[in-house]
Amino acid sequence: IAATTKLMVEYSSKLYGLVLFAWWESS
Repeated sequence: IAATTKLMVEYSSKLYGLVLFAWWESS
């Protein structure tokens, strides 16, 4: 469970960073 949670956190973090970067580029 702990490993899965860590993986989810890392994935969410990367996804958030990608969205933020895309928003920054488009503005």
